[in-house]
Amino acid sequence: MPKIVAVLLPLLLAAPAFADEAPPASDNFALVPATGQYLRIDRRSGEVSLCAERDATWQCQLLADDRAALEGRLTDLEREVARLKAENAALKASAAPAGQPETSAERRQRLDEFLGLADRMFQHFFDMVDRYKSGDGKPI
Repeated sequence: MPKIVAVLLPLLLAAPAFADEAPPASDNFALVPATGQYLRIDRRSGEVSLCAERDATWQCQLLADDRAALEGRLTDLEREVARLKAENAALKASAAPAGQPETSAERRQRLDEFLGLADRMFQHFFDMVDRYKSGDGKPI
């Protein structure tokens, strides 16, 4: 269906309506003959309808338009992006440090404290292993 619209739309814009008994039209619509029927295009909204004479009256049926579905999807995605941006900002705000960032001297001091503690723990462990190996009978 969209292929028909894509093919006939340029014809509609280029060709004048030249049918003998065309359905009534106003300045808001353009009519193009299409195999015993007419395509009616709304010049304001771009909607395309297929018009045919049935039971001595003209009836127009709106053709399926992928554009409306795409615009709806685009709106949904824009809402999703806005929600994700807000969520991202909230996460960044909650992860931000409360105080001033540490200086390299403070980091170095904390690292030295940690390494000193680790050194004492390993020394104590190796002392326990040496006492166990010596077998002097004292409890570890």
